[in-house]
Amino acid sequence: MTIRFAVTSDIPAMVKLSEAQRIIDAQQQPMLWRKAKDSATHQMSYYEQFMAEDHIIMQVSQAGTGINGFIIAMMQIPPKIYDLPGYTCIINEFIVKQDALWQSVGRELLQATITEAKSLKAVQLVVVSNTHNQHKQRLLKSFNLDVASQWHTKAL
Repeated sequence: MTIRFAVTSDIPAMVKLSEAQRIIDAQQQPMLWRKAKDSATHQMSYYEQFMAEDHIIMQVSQAGTGINGFIIAMMQIPPKIYDLPGYTCIINEFIVKQDALWQSVGRELLQATITEAKSLKAVQLVVVSNTHNQHKQRLLKSFNLDVASQWHTKAL
């Protein structure tokens, strides 16, 4: 396994992993994560835009069989209502190919992103995560991340 910065040619594999995760998430929260018919096309465009941004960290785990995980983090200046002495690193895309990879691939991706974020003057890490994946939750807890917010949903 090699952790490296993503390149444009990685995007189709990243979208494939994202699509698979979207199906799993929709089973847990059908309204919140309802998959659009053309979600892959939109996801591809979204990731391509990220490639051009200098405040985005995109890393992949390269294995013998291809990409088996990826992480996308955004370096954000905190709003002036908060007194933080640097950036917040927000991870909103963090996916591995299968649950058994969270403690290996997931751990390496997260550590590499934290290292990169620190080099870019981040002082805080925020990871957005679903609550139903216990393997991912255990990984986040092992990094001493605390739950700071929750979303409660209901179809209307």
